[in-house]
Amino acid sequence: MVQKSLSETLDQQWKQQSRCALVTSLPNGATQTYQCGAMVGRYVNIVLAGQTEVLHLCEVQIFGEQSQEVKI
Repeated sequence: MVQKSLSETLDQQWKQQSRCALVTSLPNGATQTYQCGAMVGRYVNIVLAGQTEVLHLCEVQIFGEQSQEVKI
């Protein structure tokens, strides 16, 4: 199970972040695109949750736009 999530700081645990996608199966060599809608965050984490295996990624591209959200 691979989880992709966004957060505002690096010190947050990945479990506490806003989850964009949860992938339970993807064949070797496959390409997949995920749309995260209006999620706001600075950091993207991709983890192989609950596994002792290694996650190999050939290429990851993240696209977005600057948020107009202001924190008070």
